[in-house]
Amino acid sequence: MISRHTVIAVLLLAAAGLSWWLMRSVEVTASGPQPPPAARHVSDYSMDDFTLSAMDDQGNLHYRLHARHMSHYLDDDTASLRRPDMTLYRGVQGTWNAVSDRGWIGPDQKHVVLSGDVLVWRDTPRQDDGLELETDVLHVTPDRQYAETARPVTIVQPAGITHAVGMRVSVEQGRMQLLSAVRGRYTLKSH
Repeated sequence: MISRHTVIAVLLLAAAGLSWWLMRSVEVTASGPQPPPAARHVSDYSMDDFTLSAMDDQGNLHYRLHARHMSHYLDDDTASLRRPDMTLYRGVQGTWNAVSDRGWIGPDQKHVVLSGDVLVWRDTPRQDDGLELETDVLHVTPDRQYAETARPVTIVQPAGITHAVGMRVSVEQGRMQLLSAVRGRYTLKSH
């Protein structure tokens, strides 16, 4: 015959098990379905001494992007760059070159953001036509040979120095637009 103490022990264990099961089912029901864990922004691959070259429709070199290090991120399909160096080619009209501390390539691979100490210079066949400019952020659309910033910019040319806030540059059209707070100091040459 089963003792009274054994029956009480079995009933207490059954009650404890039932309580645990009810508590777990209530927690799952109360919290509802759990969303998938957030994607982590972790590099899925990287390269040292990264170079990307793009050609135009005629097969001429259109632009080149080089970086000491590139890390690609799968969660948003972007890439970060360390010490990027970009060149936009304009055929016989020369090149526009840019270097910076850091860079970022957008998910569509059509936009590049250069940041840190951004230095841009234009090489042309005519020595008096060159320029250098400095800013801390520059957004570049290399396929369109277009760049812009909303940040302060300093432009140094043989004729003088210009300071402004905000700039748009169409390399292809050879046009630069300064957006605000433009001031400069120039040296006029007499003929």
